[in-house]
Amino acid sequence: TRPQSTSHATRGIIAGGNSGSVSNVMDYITIASAGNATDFGNLSVARSTFPSQAMSSTVRSVFSGGLTNASVDVMDYVTIASTGNATDFGNLTSARIDGGAVNSTTRGILGGGRLSNFLLTLDYITIASAGNATDFGDLQGNSNTRVAIHSSTKAFFNPDLSDQITMATAANATSSGFTIERTTDEYDCVMPGWLAYNG
Repeated sequence: TRPQSTSHATRGIIAGGNSGSVSNVMDYITIASAGNATDFGNLSVARSTFPSQAMSSTVRSVFSGGLTNASVDVMDYVTIASTGNATDFGNLTSARIDGGAVNSTTRGILGGGRLSNFLLTLDYITIASAGNATDFGDLQGNSNTRVAIHSSTKAFFNPDLSDQITMATAANATSSGFTIERTTDEYDCVMPGWLAYNG
């Protein structure tokens, strides 16, 4: 339960989770072909409870944070087209679970999540360059931020999408000016989502 998943145009990867014990297993599917998942390799650290914390370019996927016996600040990455074990990428500014991740083709941003309390922190990475995450800014208020969607330039956080950022510009989140009705289905989505938005 509660693994992390990501994809590019042809392949999807499902990583970690907990099915009685915390897992380091990564599986992949070919999106165009129905069939069972195939072993991809292993995460560098087994973990779960990070369903929306993956960041991905068209080439590389980065799996961030999660829970082992405690929350961790680990990030590791894979090249999507090449099976194999994940490689250490760096560390988040804070350990966390249940954050919400968004990305452009070059930059990944992880917002909020939980440690002992809900976090306001926004971290960012350059997906092509391994290294520790850098502070991007803060969300407006404490909330379960597992919900995050994005276009190619803008991203929205929180279950009602009330926080907005421009991904290329590090800064605190601002009000999006709109909200959506909250539903429990939002929390069950494990694929980072794209929003069709003319912005």
